[in-house]
Amino acid sequence: MRLLYIKKLVYLLLCVPYLYLALLFDYYYHSVNLFIVLIFLAFLLGFALSRANRLRTLLLGNLCSTLTSYLLFAKCTEWHFLYQPFSPEKLILLLAGLYLLPQLLGIVWGNIFVRSRSQAR
Repeated sequence: MRLLYIKKLVYLLLCVPYLYLALLFDYYYHSVNLFIVLIFLAFLLGFALSRANRLRTLLLGNLCSTLTSYLLFAKCTEWHFLYQPFSPEKLILLLAGLYLLPQLLGIVWGNIFVRSRSQAR
């Protein structure tokens, strides 16, 4: 029963607009702490879903999060001039690409642990 709740929690976490929340935190508090926390979260998410062989879920979650972040960011017109050499589209795509790197690293480490575990048996 507890495992079912954990699986549902992973799906809920994939629907959160992380980029929007990080930019919102930066806009109001002028802090990049949430960006750093989200990098670690991206690594852990990639690692866990790689070990569970759920890479399609990770891809779908990335698309969902990026799309909702873009839609929410497009509504905040006062932010358009804050992050100046980038337009909202470029900024969201750049940050989504940056968050793919720790996820890919987590996927690689997850695959290494799955392989070493299967070879030990």
